Amino acid sequence: MDKKVIKSLFANIVERSGLRPVMSGVHFEKEESYASDGHILVIYNKGSKELAGKTVDQFGTIIDGRYPNVHAVIPQNVKKHDVQVDFTQLSKACDWHLRQEGNNDEDVVVIDNSGFKIKLLSKLLSVFNAAGELKKCCLFESEPDKARVLKSDSLTSIIMPCLFEPAKIDAKREDEGCPMTFSFESFINNFVFESWKPKPVKTEMAWLQ
Repeated sequence: MDKKVIKSLFANIVERSGLRPVMSGVHFEKEESYASDGHILVIYNKGSKELAGKTVDQFGTIIDGRYPNVHAVIPQNVKKHDVQVDFTQLSKACDWHLRQEGNNDEDVVVIDNSGFKIKLLSKLLSVFNAAGELKKCCLFESEPDKARVLKSDSLTSIIMPCLFEPAKIDAKREDEGCPMTFSFESFINNFVFESWKPKPVKTEMAWLQ
C-alpha cells in the first residue's frame, strides 16, 4: 500500500459535509480500500489485514457504521471513450483553471459528449497522480445516465457526468456567478496558451495617485 494514495483519498475524496459520518473516512478490506463523497468514488486495489472491515478517519480513529457496497455502483459492460486524453495534461489544466480568478465550482468540461465538473475531475485525477498512474488512465462509458469509469493499474473510480446545454459550450461567461461549459479542445488550448503567461502584478491601492 502506498501511503500517498491513502493521503490523497482523505484530501480529495472523502465526504466533508458530516451528513454521512461513515463516508468521512477511508474503508479498508484485506485486498482493497476505498473512499467516496457521493459524487466520485475511488477503489484502490491495496488493502490492510489489520484494518480489514473498518472505516477510519485521517487520525486512525474507527468510524462506526456500515460502509455502502461500492462495487454495486460500478457500471458493467463499459466501453472505452473514443477521445484520446492525455490525463497528465488534463490534470494540470484542471488545477490551473481552479486557480484562475472568477472560476466557478460548477464549471464543466465536455469530453466525448460527457460533461464533467472540473472541480470534481481535479480531485479525482489528484489520486491517480498520487499513485503515479495518470499516464495509464483509461476512460470508459456505459449508458448515458450512468457513471463514467476511470481506471489505471491499481485504481478504479467513477464520476457522474453532468447535464449541459450544447448551445452554451465555449460561450463567454455571462456574469461573475455564472458557470461555463468548455469543450475539451478549448479547455486544453486555454491551458496550453495561457498558463505560461505571468500573472499581472497588482499594485496595492493602485487607485491612489
